[in-house]
Formats: sequence, structure tokens, C-alpha cells
Amino acid sequence: MPGTHKEGGSVTITNVESAAGTYRSLVPARLDRLPWRPFHTRVVLALGISWILDGLEIQIVSQISTVLARQDTWHLTGIQIGYIASSYLFGEVIGALLFGRITDQLGRKKLFFFTLTLYLITN
Repeated sequence: MPGTHKEGGSVTITNVESAAGTYRSLVPARLDRLPWRPFHTRVVLALGISWILDGLEIQIVSQISTVLARQDTWHLTGIQIGYIASSYLFGEVIGALLFGRITDQLGRKKLFFFTLTLYLITN
């Protein structure tokens, strides 16, 4: 059964069954034994800040959309505003899939700086 945990003394062994057989992994046990370092705190803080900024960006777009629908501005229809919001989310999904695969090939540090630069230029 996938994700089954068996206690083997102080080591947790994860069995993953597939068509090719059962694979045993000590990786989860190793990760559980690792101490929490300042690096982990920085990563969690960076991801949290990124998550907050992404939510802020979505809130800004939703608040501006009501202004852009007024007669004295761009007079956008509800359908046009929906297309704008959908294209934003569609771009996030495609970007995550595309840059995730490229990151696996070229490395995380290079692609992180590339995507950060691309984000800063296009926003």
C-alpha cells in the first residue's frame, strides 16, 4: 500500500508499491532526523512572503477591476474582466509548469534569478 510506514527500531521505512515491485526508502526517516537550521527558517519566511505578495497582487487586480468597469475609465464588461483574471491565473499555471521543467534541467539558482528578473520587468 503506498505510503505505508513500518517502524523498524528508530528507522521509519516507507514502502511504495508499484507495477515494478515494492521500493523501500529511508529518505523520510532521514528528513525527520535532520535538525531545524536557520536556512529552513529563511526558506519558510521567503515562501511565506512570496505567498503574501501573490495574494496581494490578486487583491489589487480584483480591486482595480471595479474601477476599470466604470464609464469614466476603460468601461470594461464583466466578461472582459473575467478574461483578464483568468489569463492571470492561466499564466501562473503555465509558468509554473514550464519553469519547473526548465529548472530541473538548468538549476534552481539560475532560473530563480531569471524568473525574478522577468517578473520585475513585466510588472
